[in-house]
Amino acid sequence: MILGVGVDILNISRIGAVVKRGHLYTDRFAHRILCASELEQFKQLANKQTEQTQYLATRWGVKEALYKAAYPHQVLRWGDICVFKTGPKLKAQRIYQFHTTGDF
Repeated sequence: MILGVGVDILNISRIGAVVKRGHLYTDRFAHRILCASELEQFKQLANKQTEQTQYLATRWGVKEALYKAAYPHQVLRWGDICVFKTGPKLKAQRIYQFHTTGDF
């Protein structure tokens, strides 16, 4: 069953600006949008601004698109959605999947 279609266009430089402001801002933003398992992965990227920016931007985009697709049938919070990648490491072949803590 398709609930809806969600698309999100993200200006990655906006996420990069948060990361460049320093770890206090980055940590607060990460705690706001990441679930527990994503947060553990994110902590491994300490002192790697480019990778932190990519990680946060990817999760933001996937979660925002999912929210748009699910609303109004399901109202999700950032922490309700966990995004993980499967498949080969080549960027063109990455598949991002998600799971939610609630029922659809």
